Amino acid sequence: LQWFDNYTESLEALAAGTIDGNCQTLNDTLSFGADAVNGEVAVLVNDNSEGNDKIIVDDTIQNIWTLKGKRIALEAGVVDDFLMTLALESVGLRRNDVHVVNMDTESAAEAFVAGEVDGVGAFPPFWDTALQRSGSRELVSSKDFPGAIPDLLVVSQSLIDQHPKQV
Repeated sequence: LQWFDNYTESLEALAAGTIDGNCQTLNDTLSFGADAVNGEVAVLVNDNSEGNDKIIVDDTIQNIWTLKGKRIALEAGVVDDFLMTLALESVGLRRNDVHVVNMDTESAAEAFVAGEVDGVGAFPPFWDTALQRSGSRELVSSKDFPGAIPDLLVVSQSLIDQHPKQV
């Protein structure tokens, strides 16, 4: 087993073929799978996010509509970007209606606590950090979109070819 402090690096490692499998969300599998050198196959749904992914905001944001024009820190292209897009689309807004500040999730939470951005997309334990900001609150979570963010065990096609019974 190999631990990655940065989620995106684990996605890149699987796509590059430097690891054989990864736990990742469906939308991230779709995003990175096209670049995978050894193919990627989801072999197990091991969880379904029911509130673990959150958009945390400051007290100037009262609802999803008031995200428009705000600076939201998140890892562009991965799970909480997807969650934010779902939330925006649920009220007729688009992703480009907010100003995305692209940074890794840990840095995004820290930037939110420091008051550098108006909101943050984060997963545990980083939304705990974000909620330390005075006046912060959860605006939306994956619980609001049941089934939209399944967590998968994804392995390379080459691992399946080499060890089909174990996979």
